[in-house]
Amino acid sequence: YNPSGLVFAIEGDALYAATNGALSRIDRSTGKVMWSAPVQSASCPVENSSTFTQPAINHEGNIVAGSGHTISAFTPEGSVLWNYCLPKNEVVDLSPIVVDGADTAYFAAPESLQGGIVSGRILAVSFTGSLLWERNVKMIPGAVCLALDHQTIFATLVADGVQRLFTFR
Repeated sequence: YNPSGLVFAIEGDALYAATNGALSRIDRSTGKVMWSAPVQSASCPVENSSTFTQPAINHEGNIVAGSGHTISAFTPEGSVLWNYCLPKNEVVDLSPIVVDGADTAYFAAPESLQGGIVSGRILAVSFTGSLLWERNVKMIPGAVCLALDHQTIFATLVADGVQRLFTFR
């Protein structure tokens, strides 16, 4: 298995590869693709996007990944748990999705992936696919870094034209 534009996460004997609009589970010892599923929903705006977030895995082994206007969650067997649709003016940022112990996925959604400072949101979505909270922010697409410490999310965003570290609870 040798896709281009690959981002991945590892859990046990599985490698989850996100590329070309799909998430695939690959057996780490054999390289065999166990399953592959599109990261999109018929109800979400469709965009031919080759950009992907790094997949994240929760404590139950469920996987969340994003591409284009869609964030999707899957079981370890490849069944879709839910899809979260972004509005047509927002896309999933290239920064990794972060998952906490309470099964909340955090991700950035800029209005554009073009260079420069753009408007967007930091979102927290539960593993049932429900929006828990959102914050309107300014960001540099592809330069957003999300990290989690207990119940605090840290994000590199823009204020007064300068990239700075922000915290959200």
